[in-house]
Amino acid sequence: MAVVLFSSCQKRSSEMPAILIDISHESKAYLSEIAESVDMVRLETTENSLIQEIRNVEILNNHYFIRHGVYSEILMFDLNGQFVKKVGAIGRGPGEYSGTSQILVDNESGRLLLNSYGIMIFDHNGVFVEHIVLDKNGSSANSMLIHNKHLYCFYNAGEWFYSGERESSTFLAAYNTTDWKLTDSIFFKSYIGNYLFPAYLTQSNQNIYLYSKIPESPETKSDVDTLYVVKDKRAVPYLTAQVVGKGENGGYVDRVVMTDNYGIITHSISVKDDKEPWPISVLSQYYFNLRTMRGKNATNGFIDDFYSGNNVIITPIPNTNKFYYYITDYSNLEAVPNPILYVGTFKK
Repeated sequence: MAVVLFSSCQKRSSEMPAILIDISHESKAYLSEIAESVDMVRLETTENSLIQEIRNVEILNNHYFIRHGVYSEILMFDLNGQFVKKVGAIGRGPGEYSGTSQILVDNESGRLLLNSYGIMIFDHNGVFVEHIVLDKNGSSANSMLIHNKHLYCFYNAGEWFYSGERESSTFLAAYNTTDWKLTDSIFFKSYIGNYLFPAYLTQSNQNIYLYSKIPESPETKSDVDTLYVVKDKRAVPYLTAQVVGKGENGGYVDRVVMTDNYGIITHSISVKDDKEPWPISVLSQYYFNLRTMRGKNATNGFIDDFYSGNNVIITPIPNTNKFYYYITDYSNLEAVPNPILYVGTFKK
């Protein structure tokens, strides 16, 4: 199979870059193309540290904090994978939560923040400090990011009408991390419809970017996605991304994440499966260099040429030059029930 390079349009004075991801041809991309190194971390298995599905990973005080499972429980491991403790607990009391949608690290204060109906704050040892309600309605942000002593929260809020329609609006709010007071609020877009889309806040070279799949009209969803950069209290279009050559089963952008040197676009392809009554969604990734804006598609994910040779989907870790992925041996869960965590460092 040919290795096909995909490049975005060069920046012009009146145009933003447009990335076209052609999935009509399979394309191989090796992890070593963007990764300087990868460490394998065998997560210790105990009765208190059984992991279902890793949802996100943060690094603080030379420890891994891993959010996993249906209730998004938080587990703490050292850098060798030895289990340390559970962070907080599932419940409704002080230091407890009934679910989290994200964890992130505030490097300035050395604390861990949990996105759970506001924010729950734990110190670098995983000890509960306080619970702050940011939104007056007690809502949880769709995505959060720490930048320049501010916590940025991206909300996708809505109100249901008797007709069954939902009026939704998206906005970005910034809170001072010293007193948690609101300092800025940026309205993004409003629309009528029952769509619920994931939102992602990322940063690269001191810029904040936001991405969310938002329909262009109440009737149809746009297949051209836009990544926005936050400038002068406005969300300014930065680039567009689109899956082309998708055929009858379809393909679409799932998320766009920025790092200091690379942009990582995760996209899905609908594939027919004889064992399933409906098409299944298969993830692939596209990466592009921020200096040249040239990129390449990794069909079914990057080939892990450091360890397993498997195709893997990577996730950048915010405010670091690192990413992670994990592999679960479903054929041997009794012997190795916990997934193996891999933490890599991007090339500079």
